[in-house]
Amino acid sequence: NSQATLSFAAKTGLFKGKFNLYYDYELNGKPTHKAVSVPYAGIMTPVRSEAFADRPAGQGHCLVPDNDPSVSAYKLKRSLPVVLEAE
Repeated sequence: NSQATLSFAAKTGLFKGKFNLYYDYELNGKPTHKAVSVPYAGIMTPVRSEAFADRPAGQGHCLVPDNDPSVSAYKLKRSLPVVLEAE
């Protein structure tokens, strides 16, 4: 269960939210489970030119921790794409 949230401003087309990312790893010989909250944001474009009709309705990015979760000395975050599909 990722516990994802989504908020959307119809006036601007901006969306944002967060989801949980889970890590399982070994720390000092013991299995460890850690959850990290990952923020994401983007823009939704439900009305677009026919040239872009095959593109997703919303596109943005999320910031995912990119370091070993057992090491808290540094916090690196990698930006990854987020896509919202119309259903």
